[in-house]
Amino acid sequence: EVLPRSQVCLEQLNRIIVEKGQEAALNDEVLLANFDLVRQVILISAVVVVIFAVLATLVLSRDIVVPISYVRGIIQKLGLGELPEKQNRKFNRDEVGEMAEAVEKLAGGLRETSLFAENIGKGNYTVEHRPLSDKDVLGNALVNMRDNLRKVSEEDKRRNWATEGLAKFGDVLRKNTSDIERLCDDITSGLVKYTRANQGGLYIINDEAGEPFLELKACYAWDKKKYVEQKIYKGEGLAGQVWQESEYVYMTEVPDDYIMITSGLGEANPRSILIMPLKVNENVYGVLEMASFGEFAEHEIDFVEKIAESIASTLSSVKVNIRTQKLLEESTILTEQMRAQEEE
Repeated sequence: EVLPRSQVCLEQLNRIIVEKGQEAALNDEVLLANFDLVRQVILISAVVVVIFAVLATLVLSRDIVVPISYVRGIIQKLGLGELPEKQNRKFNRDEVGEMAEAVEKLAGGLRETSLFAENIGKGNYTVEHRPLSDKDVLGNALVNMRDNLRKVSEEDKRRNWATEGLAKFGDVLRKNTSDIERLCDDITSGLVKYTRANQGGLYIINDEAGEPFLELKACYAWDKKKYVEQKIYKGEGLAGQVWQESEYVYMTEVPDDYIMITSGLGEANPRSILIMPLKVNENVYGVLEMASFGEFAEHEIDFVEKIAESIASTLSSVKVNIRTQKLLEESTILTEQMRAQEEE
C-alpha cells in the first residue's frame, strides 16, 4: 500500500515541479518586461528615476525572485528524492509567499513522514504521527499500517507468553507426578507469579471417605505460603458452584468480605477473582482460584484454562498411580500374610 501511494505522491510532486517551472518562466518574463521598462525610464528620468529603479528592483527581488528561487530549490530537491532541511523562512502574505510556505510545509510533512516510516521499520510502533490533513493519503496509510503492525506485535507477545508458560508448567507437571502436595504448591505459586496475580488457592476433590468435598491443597498469598484447612462441598460458594457446573467464573466486582468468607486466601480485598475448574474429559478433579488487584486479560484467562486442563490430566494420572501403588502394597501385604499362614 505504501509504495503505490508513494508513487502517486511522486507523480503529484512532478506535476507541481512542472507547474512551478511554468510559473517561474512567466514570472521571469514579467521581470524582464519590468526591467526593460525601468531601463527606458532610467534613460528619460536621469538620476531620480535611477534611484526609484534600484528601490523597485530590491523590492521585486525580495518579494518575488527570492521566494521563487527558494521554491524552485525545494522542488528540485524533492524531484531528486532529497528532503531539504527546515529553514523557517518568513515570506510576505501574498500569492508568492503563500506558495513558498505551502511548498515548505509539504517538504516538512514529507520529512516527518519519512522519519515515521523509519521508526516503523525499526519496530517502534508507539511513535505518533499527525498526517498533513484528512486527505493525506500517504500519512494516513502509514498510520493504519502502524496500528495493524502494533496489533500483530501485541498478539505475538501474548502468543509467545502463553507458549512459554505452557512449556514452563508442563515441565513442572512432568517433574511432580508422584507427589501431589509438591505439585499443588509449585503450580499455585508459579501461576500467581507468572500471571502477576496476588493470591491463589488450589482445591483438590477428596472422595476417599463419605461425601466428596474440595480440600485446599495449596495456598499462595503475598509471596508467603499460607496453610489453611478448608473444606468446600459441591454447590457451596462460588468454588462449589464451579465444581458443580464445570464452568469457570470471573468477576471484577468483589464484595469486601468475599475472600474472608469463601476462599480464605487472605484479608486483602482483590479487584478481580478467577475461579477455574480443573477439568479434563468432562471430569472435574479440583478448582483453581486466583485473586488479583488488577484485572485478568482475555488471553490470561485462556492460558489459565489450558493450564487447568493440564493440571487435571496430571492429577488424574497421579491418582491412578497412587491407587495402583496402594493396591500393590495391599497385594504385597496379603501375599505375605498368605505365605505366613502356609508356613504355619
